[in-house]
Amino acid sequence: MTDSAVRHAAILLIGTDERTLRIMTWMLLEAGYDLAKAEAPADAIARAEELTPAVIVLDGPHPIVQADVQDLRRAFPGARFIDLHLHERGSAHTDAEGHLHRPFHADDLLDLVKSLLTVSVGSKSAHTHP
Repeated sequence: MTDSAVRHAAILLIGTDERTLRIMTWMLLEAGYDLAKAEAPADAIARAEELTPAVIVLDGPHPIVQADVQDLRRAFPGARFIDLHLHERGSAHTDAEGHLHRPFHADDLLDLVKSLLTVSVGSKSAHTHP
């Protein structure tokens, strides 16, 4: 992707709480990305015809499970995923291209989004907690 295409890529935020949503919205809009939000994976899938995200950020009060990711991949085959979660020992993770621990720094999110836009869809990152 060209730098111009990267700056105008669409990002879909799924399940983010209002505080995190405000922070992420400010950071990502400032960086030039287009944004959309859905409360849950099912809400995003219902809007699949109107959305074409390049990156999907998965968050939420309830864990996003691998089945949700598989459904989202079918609905949005061109999207790369970021699993946003707490750093907890033994916590389960999805097969996402990127992972980001809470709390995170704005630069970490922006760097991860930019780097994911250069990798192929489905290039899962190995992510474990010791």
